Amino acid sequence: MNMDDILQRYAEGKRSFQKVNLREMDLQNAHLHGVNLNQSDLRQSRLGKTNLSRASLREADLSEAILCGTNLSEADLYRASLREADLSGANLEYANLERTNLSKASLGGTNLVRARLLRASLFEADLRPTYIPL
Repeated sequence: MNMDDILQRYAEGKRSFQKVNLREMDLQNAHLHGVNLNQSDLRQSRLGKTNLSRASLREADLSEAILCGTNLSEADLYRASLREADLSGANLEYANLERTNLSKASLGGTNLVRARLLRASLFEADLRPTYIPL
């Protein structure tokens, strides 16, 4: 499945793309609000400034993905891997990051207001300057 297939099917109303291989795919600036990409392979994909608000990305692999400025507000990233991903300036407000692997991720300028980080791995993650309300 390629980018054009995803965008065309999304425009036709399809939202479920579970377990798809989108490795190294360029989906920058795409509008995929509410899409279901559970258990999908998005390693090294370019998703900068993509709207993934309310998306379901449970157990998805987004390792080394570029997510600069991406809207992931209210997204479900339970047990997803964002190892070494670039989330600079991303919006993760109200996102579920429970048990998510954010090891060595770049989170500079990321909005984590009300994000659920229970048991998330932030080992060597770059959190400066990230907005995390106390």
